[in-house]
Amino acid sequence: METWQMLLPILLQIAAIAQPAAIAQPAAVPAPVSAEQGAITAAALTAEASTASAPQRLVLFGPPLTPQGSEVRRAADGLFYVMAIVNGAPIKFLVDTGATIVVLTPEDARRAGVAPDETHYSSSAETANGRTAMARVTLNEMIVGTKHTQAIDAAVVQGNLPVSLLGQNWLAQLNSITISGDRLHFQ
Repeated sequence: METWQMLLPILLQIAAIAQPAAIAQPAAVPAPVSAEQGAITAAALTAEASTASAPQRLVLFGPPLTPQGSEVRRAADGLFYVMAIVNGAPIKFLVDTGATIVVLTPEDARRAGVAPDETHYSSSAETANGRTAMARVTLNEMIVGTKHTQAIDAAVVQGNLPVSLLGQNWLAQLNSITISGDRLHFQ
């Protein structure tokens, strides 16, 4: 694992808890040159560092901002994916309006620190892949783009779910969500 991969969760937590007054306006940053770069936007900080070892750049996770809101481009498989920070861990989600709640894979639940033990899979859910065992959890914090939410109900499912799902209970907190061609915008 490269150094930047180890530091990314820490930098993202700093971004999430930093007081707005403590962060100077970011310097101009060129637009991403490819769709893949849209998931990570770097903003240079102009605030003076109190020590020589303090970071001079802050990495913010999420889709790029446009006048229509955060913008997500359609993936090659025809679906929309976003990167989110859940309890400090970066997690990839499929935007799924058919999912009632946020759903995590067991691996993503472990990374977010909410992995239930086997005794907590006491209910079941009907998914596109059939019926599967499910455990309810609460996500302390979830950040997607500029949207920061707390105490989000979620489920962890056993089975062959390939990616976590960003469900209606999170999507309903947005002001708007629109799809235009190959772009999804949310505010």
